[in-house]
Amino acid sequence: LEAIGFCWAARFVDHRWEQYFEQLVEHKAEHGHLKVSWKNQNLARWVRQQHDAKSMSRERIARLQALGFEWRGNNAPVCESE
Repeated sequence: LEAIGFCWAARFVDHRWEQYFEQLVEHKAEHGHLKVSWKNQNLARWVRQQHDAKSMSRERIARLQALGFEWRGNNAPVCESE
């Protein structure tokens, strides 16, 4: 697969991001908000990482915003080149 340019790390990161995003969707459906308690440390840490991200794809920014995600100080990350 490497010979045809398959990027293992990117696939894993994309899959993990999708898993946490789906958990956040479920959290909002159950609780009505996106404030994740530290009782769910993994999801809470992921949410914090999204807040701290300096750059992110347009698609991810749009998906988070559509869910009602609020950026710290209204500072959304810069869009990555796609």
